[in-house]
Amino acid sequence: MTARQRFLCSESAARQEIRNLCQLYENGVVTGDLCSPLCRTGLVSFTGCGYQGKQKRESDALKVMWGQGTEQDMQLVKYASAVWRSLSLLLPQTEYVLAKAFQDTRVFPRIYGSCGHFYIQESCPSLGPLSISSSFVERAKFALGTLHFLQRVETNMPDHPIMCDLKLSNLGVCSNGEIRSTDSNSFMFESTVPDVGCSRNSHCNFGTYCKFTCNVKQGKCVKGDNINLQMVCSYVLAFPANFGGKTARLLHDPPPAVAADLKHVLSECVALQPGEERRIMEQLKTVFNRSLLLLENGRQ
Repeated sequence: MTARQRFLCSESAARQEIRNLCQLYENGVVTGDLCSPLCRTGLVSFTGCGYQGKQKRESDALKVMWGQGTEQDMQLVKYASAVWRSLSLLLPQTEYVLAKAFQDTRVFPRIYGSCGHFYIQESCPSLGPLSISSSFVERAKFALGTLHFLQRVETNMPDHPIMCDLKLSNLGVCSNGEIRSTDSNSFMFESTVPDVGCSRNSHCNFGTYCKFTCNVKQGKCVKGDNINLQMVCSYVLAFPANFGGKTARLLHDPPPAVAADLKHVLSECVALQPGEERRIMEQLKTVFNRSLLLLENGRQ
């Protein structure tokens, strides 16, 4: 279970938070399909905690509207109020909203259920530690999976999403082997670029890597030259010995048998221009698959 809170919490604090949540559930204050498995049957248990967005105060409009009526009416009102309150606690959490809205895209970990402001989602361990502890063959498979992940992002999601904070720690590998984004806050859509009243291009840099262009006459940020594939190659796949940087990328320290091919295709990807994405994507997949076949057959 992933418990989202505004601050990093200890295990004891998280368990107390769950006890408080379950008390709210038993009192009819919050609800959700996760509540009974978490608070009554024990089918869901706590394993860790993270972050949560701000909580909004719920509206009492339903209580005012239905303040007089039968006991059955009042039970309905109590349940409706709990639903409203739970939604008002979930909706400010961007990660929950995007993962829920794009559940079928296989871009984010799947949401399994919620209770009040808590929600449970698919476990997808970060590629950060795996990029250090895994063998090169395993990392090459993760790299190929990252390309498939990128294709799902650009095919299944609307409005050309741009990954503004792309790094290994924001990607995870799920139990079925698929790569998913574990930080939906790093996504930006071209139609939702913030209106910052820019006067130069530097005002239109968002996240770590999203760089838009400032239309000085309009004072607005407009579409820039953000290419997701280029960012994947630069900040997730490429090995720093050839491309600079101190943080290990997924394909660091390649075996000599495949190093030259990888260096060539990654160099092309890092330097690609708009319109070259499809060609470079196919080249990357071809080289990755050929490298895996070579290494798995032991012909080094």
